[in-house]
Amino acid sequence: AELRRVRSRGRGARSDLTGVSPETVDDLVLRRAGPADDEAMRALLGAAFPNNPKTRTAMTRWQWWDNPFGETLAWVWDDGGEIVAQYVAICAPGWIEGRALTVTLGIDAAVAPAYQGRRLFTPLSQTLYEDSLARGMPLYAYPNEQSWRGIARAGWVPVSTPSVHVFVLPGGARWLASRLSLPATVAPPLGLAARALFRSRRRSRALEVELTSLPPADLDSLWLASPASQASGIARGARWWQWRYDQHPDRPYQYVAVREHGVLAAAAAVGRREELGGRFLCILDLLAVRDDAARAVVNALADGLLGEADGVALTATPGSGLAGHARHMGLRRVPKRLQHRDIRFGVVPHPTIVAHPASLSWWTAWGDLDHI
Repeated sequence: AELRRVRSRGRGARSDLTGVSPETVDDLVLRRAGPADDEAMRALLGAAFPNNPKTRTAMTRWQWWDNPFGETLAWVWDDGGEIVAQYVAICAPGWIEGRALTVTLGIDAAVAPAYQGRRLFTPLSQTLYEDSLARGMPLYAYPNEQSWRGIARAGWVPVSTPSVHVFVLPGGARWLASRLSLPATVAPPLGLAARALFRSRRRSRALEVELTSLPPADLDSLWLASPASQASGIARGARWWQWRYDQHPDRPYQYVAVREHGVLAAAAAVGRREELGGRFLCILDLLAVRDDAARAVVNALADGLLGEADGVALTATPGSGLAGHARHMGLRRVPKRLQHRDIRFGVVPHPTIVAHPASLSWWTAWGDLDHI
């Protein structure tokens, strides 16, 4: 339905949204939102998540309303003209078992502080998911600790247990010492141990490496030749890289291109971010035809960009080809106790396209997690 109204009918009565007690929503309107609601939706994000970058018009125009892959789906709870909760799904180029199709990424869920605890999120999620699936688009989501239970009730299914893994190559002892709450006096020997444990200095054979400010050419060929195209997830060809990174309003990324005899053998999009209690070079996307080409990427980062960063980091679905690349690149999995947050990935099943998400092999990357 384009519009759903929920009214109090007394204790024990049920609303037209399955499983929602009417007294918890009390005359709110669940409706579709669009570009005309942009200002109000950005204000809600700012109220729910201080310092959210999507309080800027340029950000939502780029990601929501001018998205080249399809119409953005947005649903909101409206209280007398005020948007008090929202959930957005942006379109992306999908790849499910070798089939190209449009998928959606569920992002920017928010509930106004005064309306939290009123059971608005699950029916909001259900409506967004039904909308996406009715259009033939499976929906991916990376929920945080506050939202994953609500979207699980709405139909989201995790595809990996345990959660998405984080891999790092520390640049020194400072980060390890701080995460382990150790005194500064142990930093020198810890630094030696870190370099021994997280060693990535083995050089690849005759590979040409370039650090660049633009995504490299030939990404479509690299994508199809890489193990990423053998898994399900985002179709990580040139269109994805151009929109996700090069068309970002701020373009805060750098790239690594690895070539062998002039042919692109690996490429990475990198952002410098506050993560894991430190400042890391985060590999947001990585494509490589072989492990030695992937290793050339991290060697180039350690040589040319590391600077004051605490290390290099990437995320990968357990058991995926990207996780295999990480190990051959010299990165090691971060123990859960050293992470400051859990990362979950899951899919809302589509009855004919992806009925059993956990049975598929998935290739996820940090760039999918809406790290803008």
